[in-house]
Amino acid sequence: MIAVTESESAVVLEMQGDFSEPAMDEFSRVIGGLIDRKKVQVVLSVRRVGWVSLKSIKWLAGNLKKLRQRNGDIRLTGLSPYWTSLLELTENQNLFGIYPSVDEAVASYRLAPHGGTGTELSGSRLLTTAAG
Repeated sequence: MIAVTESESAVVLEMQGDFSEPAMDEFSRVIGGLIDRKKVQVVLSVRRVGWVSLKSIKWLAGNLKKLRQRNGDIRLTGLSPYWTSLLELTENQNLFGIYPSVDEAVASYRLAPHGGTGTELSGSRLLTTAAG
């Protein structure tokens, strides 16, 4: 299940349940609809996600590419150590901006709207806390 909340700076997607193929199908439909509406600045909260498939990480990176082709981005928040490990395992840890909270991820779009590494608000270290 994906809850969608729009703000002035970004669209917040809150995923709940497993991040598997059915969830990625729903996620891809949501991203497609946002692209159609030119809403390409996305924050993805995964703090309520349990199991994650490696294939889903690949699909997530594919959706990131679609958004970046339109000057958008996906910024992650609520990562557990499990999520962090999977991003490292798939060598995607530097692909996404990672933030400790939804509010900080949304605020980051005001600071750097077309890409970011998650370091704008945190100095030189990458934040991967599970706070959301």
